Amino acid sequence: MRNMGKTFVGLLLLFSCLSLRTQQPAHTGTDPNLLIGERLKSVRYDLRIEHGRFAGSGATVISDAVTQARWLLVGEDHFTREIPEFTSALCRLTANQGLAGMALEVSPEAADFVSSRLWQPDRWQQMIALTEQYPASVAFVDSKQENDLIANCAQASGNPSFHVWGLDQTFLGSAGWLIDRMLGGSPGPESKLELDALRRTAARDAEAAQSSGQYASLFLLASSTSQQLQAAAPSIAKDGGPQVQRIFQELQLSDEIYSEQANGGDGNFQRARLLKQNFLTAMQSLSPGEKNQKVIVKFGEWHLYKGFNPLHHLDLGNFIAEEADVRGETSLHICILGAKGIHRSYGKYAQPSTTKSFSSLEDPWYRWMVPAINDQVQDGWTLYDLRKLRFEKFTGLDPDFARVIDGYDLLVVIPEISPAELAH
Repeated sequence: MRNMGKTFVGLLLLFSCLSLRTQQPAHTGTDPNLLIGERLKSVRYDLRIEHGRFAGSGATVISDAVTQARWLLVGEDHFTREIPEFTSALCRLTANQGLAGMALEVSPEAADFVSSRLWQPDRWQQMIALTEQYPASVAFVDSKQENDLIANCAQASGNPSFHVWGLDQTFLGSAGWLIDRMLGGSPGPESKLELDALRRTAARDAEAAQSSGQYASLFLLASSTSQQLQAAAPSIAKDGGPQVQRIFQELQLSDEIYSEQANGGDGNFQRARLLKQNFLTAMQSLSPGEKNQKVIVKFGEWHLYKGFNPLHHLDLGNFIAEEADVRGETSLHICILGAKGIHRSYGKYAQPSTTKSFSSLEDPWYRWMVPAINDQVQDGWTLYDLRKLRFEKFTGLDPDFARVIDGYDLLVVIPEISPAELAH
């Protein structure tokens, strides 16, 4: 979650769940949790990816865990080259057991854009064109590695109707793109009149943002947007039609979340609820033959905890764990992070992305990783089976590490991560 950085306006940080990190976490003492460090050695496995598949002693651990689970949750650090490689190997491992699709931390419209182009040879070029025309209109799938991952998983599944679900709100710069999509959806005369007016406003806002480089000027972040959308809503309801009404609702929900955040409220709470609602809707699209197939859910790691996450929310991961339990199924929660490396972050609006080096040892929100980093397998990835630690008591254990042990089943530590390639 860290690579979104802290250089944006506060609202952009919503997408990495960093926006509410207004207080430094409490850590007791200076002892590096020697007891947990010693115990980690007994649940440590080396992990490699060779020819696109898992290798090393950790490969058996993952394979056994995947076989027992229907829901495979990958809590990640965004915009890396290594984590899509890991998830591609997970898809290959899962495919022969039945893989229905992937749920991602993107909007439904962004997921539809990617899904409709999965089998096209120029899918990446089309993503570049989209982000050039509508900067900041999609999140995360504007990474080439993420785009390739989805295509790789679809191909591995052998399923021509492989599902790609977007569960999140619309991204900061998406208003112009979504309004154009609504205008292309044959709205009635009253809806078209309102949408034309909204499109002009969104275009002016985008021009202002491009001139200043500031996201705060965009339509979805403007203080007057809620009022404009409310004024247009009756016409959309009257003659917009199902497609226009669906996209318009996405725009309204996103505006509500951004407005809540801007006014000092807990926008991430609303966002977590939206993720759960969209998850339920997505699962209803499974065919009878897919009802028992596996689904991969890939989000920033704060979203996929069992129990309360670091924001003290019961987020998507907990919801899926509970749903699986009620249905007599199992969810596997995998946290995968880098010990150090280079983070890719969005730059100013309509400007190239940026990179910045980082170390988890120096990040107060990831200092819990110190024992795991110190105990890494040399010169390779390390997998920790946290399930074996869950019911033990450790003296002086960092409370954040305790939350990870309860919230995740497996922890994968990559010694050094490298930045993904963005479309813009």
